[in-house]
Order: sequence, then structure tokens, then C-alpha cells
Amino acid sequence: MGKLKWEPLTTDASRKALAVNQALLALGNERFEADCATFIRNRSVPEIRDANHVAHVAASTPEEIKRLLARVEREFQGFPYRRFDLDFTTPPGFEARLAFEG
Repeated sequence: MGKLKWEPLTTDASRKALAVNQALLALGNERFEADCATFIRNRSVPEIRDANHVAHVAASTPEEIKRLLARVEREFQGFPYRRFDLDFTTPPGFEARLAFEG
């Protein structure tokens, strides 16, 4: 028997699966691209987190991250939380900034 080859989860199939999942969460909600991310929002149900979050974050430089976080505050003003759906494609600098700020 041959050895099993381990393949990382960063395959094209995993990218497509994530895209399908995010598309399903966006159904029936406002969806727009801005400041290196995708915003999913539904002002009529602010308490539903799946209907109000940020995904596909590509902001990686300090300036891009600062702009994105400021935009999130504007777009979700009055909402009781901020949700970011992050995955293996999210720049490490963005994740670090979220962790640093708590």
C-alpha cells in the first residue's frame, strides 16, 4: 500500500465551499463590497448575527485595516455586536488586530 498524502485544506474545493456558505448567509440580506471586505446586513433584524456580519476580509495593511474597522462601525452603528466571519484566507494582520483589540 502507498502512503497517504496529506493535503492542506486550502484547496480550490474548500474555497468554493466557503463561498457557497457565505452566499447562503447573504440570501435575503443586503450584500455589498467595501474597504476590502464583504458586508452582509439586514437592518430589520439587527439581532440575527448570520444576517449581519463581515466576511471575505482582504484588508492586510494597517491603513486598510483601519479603514475597514471604521467602515464596520459606520455600517453597523446601533447594532449590539460586531461579527467577522474569518477563515484561512483572512490576512494574519487583520486577525492579529482583532485579537489585540479584544
